[in-house]
Amino acid sequence: MIPSGVQSIGEYTFEDCTSLKTIVIPGSVQSIGDRAFYGCTTLQTIEISESVQSIGAWAFRNCTSLESIV
Repeated sequence: MIPSGVQSIGEYTFEDCTSLKTIVIPGSVQSIGDRAFYGCTTLQTIEISESVQSIGAWAFRNCTSLESIV
């Protein structure tokens, strides 16, 4: 889980991470950088807060197990 208070998820932060299955992006986050979750092949569910104003290019590309974004 991303801690409350984090305002942005930077470029390449979780790129190619294979241990993430679910991610909850809290209300404090306003932006998700380019390729932030690129290649997270085990990521299945993402919960994005309405506070997110921008999502960078290819932020979730090649997340081959992704089933749900809410």
